Amino acid sequence: MTLLVYHINKVHSTKDSGGENSMLITVDKRGSINLPKTLRKELGIESGSYLNLKVEEGGAIVLYPVSVYPSIRLSDKGIAKLEEARRSGKGKMPEWMLKEIESV
Repeated sequence: MTLLVYHINKVHSTKDSGGENSMLITVDKRGSINLPKTLRKELGIESGSYLNLKVEEGGAIVLYPVSVYPSIRLSDKGIAKLEEARRSGKGKMPEWMLKEIESV
């Protein structure tokens, strides 16, 4: 798993940056940060990608690239219909669901 670690301090100094994998970034007025293009490309992060954020003891902010998949909640009646369709072999999955399965 690849992980990105950013230490955001009030003082903008690279002297205590923590090594060669560190970089100085700024937080804009909306609270957003910009990840450098080379880093995004290297890690496969693009517009719409999800990152899980964790704040560690001492204030380190850790971002983990994650994949998010939609989930479906069915009522008991819906589950029964799905099981019946699977057993009969006659049920057809919705097109959007087939596309989701193929893209994983």
